[in-house]
Amino acid sequence: DKSHASLIDSRMFGAVFAATGGNDHIFGPIQFNWGYSLNPVEINESSTITCKFSSGGGVGKDYRVKYSLIAFRGSINATVAQMNEKQIKGVGLTEDDIKILDQAMIQAILSCRSRSKIGQTPRFYLRIELNDKKTFLNDLRECIKFIPSDDIDPFKIQQIDQFEIDISRLTDYLKPFETRIKCFHIWQDQMIKIKGIDTIKEQYKGKISIIDPLKK
Repeated sequence: DKSHASLIDSRMFGAVFAATGGNDHIFGPIQFNWGYSLNPVEINESSTITCKFSSGGGVGKDYRVKYSLIAFRGSINATVAQMNEKQIKGVGLTEDDIKILDQAMIQAILSCRSRSKIGQTPRFYLRIELNDKKTFLNDLRECIKFIPSDDIDPFKIQQIDQFEIDISRLTDYLKPFETRIKCFHIWQDQMIKIKGIDTIKEQYKGKISIIDPLKK
């Protein structure tokens, strides 16, 4: 019985499970890289109690920054999704799964507050859907430029109105892929200033899908 293999987590990110006759696994078609800060930061070190009830508890290190705009990169491998469906019926990633992913990327942090997520807020989400399985794009974070306000030291930034991000280079990078791009799925928080986003919306008019995180 491999019904657990058809859970949405398995369809998205893969799974390793024990099965009669040996072990089995599912490759995850969705992969994410580590995020990194687009702005320079100063790391503030503090101490915290790791376990106050255990006799073996101690003091651990807790690292924080005053403000950081962190960018992540992810990808969806259509070939892997199809391979999983052939391997186990019902395990292939679906279009509905991807729509759920789009909304989760925006809502997840706000819906699951924890100590490690204090102060975190999603600001911008972009997913570029391609027409074929053979085209691959580079890390689009290379096309993002962080621009602090004229009178602000980048290390002293603590508010979202003290900077803007410039994605103008993205338009130039995507030009050779114009015919291979099916759709831009976009969500933008109204507080963040993004230079170049209007150019993309105008240049790819008819290929823009604005994500509504509250739509079911």
